[in-house]
Amino acid sequence: MATVLQTLGGVTLRAAIVTGADHGYFPMMHALLQTLVRNRVDCEHKLVVFDFGLASEDIVAIEALGAEIVSPDWWFDAPSSLRQKRNLGYAARLQIPTFAPGYDAYLWLDADISVQNGAFVNDFLQAARDGALAVVEEKDPSYKIELYALKWHIGNAIRSFGLVNGLRICLSRQINAGAFALRSDAPHWAVWQKHYRNAVIRSNRANLDQHALMAALCLDTLPVTYLKSTHNWICARSQPLWDNDRQVFCCPTSPHSPISVLHLAGRQKDGVRPIKTLDGGVKSMELTYALPVDAGLQPAVANL
Repeated sequence: MATVLQTLGGVTLRAAIVTGADHGYFPMMHALLQTLVRNRVDCEHKLVVFDFGLASEDIVAIEALGAEIVSPDWWFDAPSSLRQKRNLGYAARLQIPTFAPGYDAYLWLDADISVQNGAFVNDFLQAARDGALAVVEEKDPSYKIELYALKWHIGNAIRSFGLVNGLRICLSRQINAGAFALRSDAPHWAVWQKHYRNAVIRSNRANLDQHALMAALCLDTLPVTYLKSTHNWICARSQPLWDNDRQVFCCPTSPHSPISVLHLAGRQKDGVRPIKTLDGGVKSMELTYALPVDAGLQPAVANL
């Protein structure tokens, strides 16, 4: 596997940006890859895609952007009812260093993410350089509470970790695992895997990866660095504004900072919607930084 070198704070890291999808999520993931290529992130870091059920034409399009395809598999004896390829999206990222070896650090991005530019990448990798998990809290002054999501979160925490530890996790700082960076040799991987395996077997549910990561931070007190909310903006919690002058999505509260990473976590994933603009208007558009011209993108420099 090819490696790309990046010097951060005097330490040279071989870093990879990893994402993954099945055929249903392919359009969003393809748009994510296109925004990374357009911002030349692929010139500094290897792009790796986990195949959770992609079609042959999807793979052709991904390889055309210079990304490497990896086919992960179940790494523990999960209940047979859960051992479906689509559920690997929850389990595989806990084993990124195993499925995509050869790098010092990894930045994971969910398929339903869109990025404005590449500046956020270095912020994640700088934070992870010394062994901490680099991640973003689901916290911002403009975020609203989603009652269905809160009920789901509390119920799964107690179901997976028991009443006492489940409540401890729910009362700790709430993170979103859709974007995180971690060194390949960090202790978090093994602890995260332990909590995930136990949670899945106990609850017979696969979508507990974020709960397991919060358990690793809360119950095992592993080091973590929290990045600003604009590095993983949860659009379902607060819809961004569009700034016509800067041509960027920005926070709805003053000083209206530009949002680097849009994350369509939640029920509504795509489609045109009314977006309020910073100057008081409304614009019909999608929540994405992908552009129509991105469809014809080719990598600016091959990953060697």
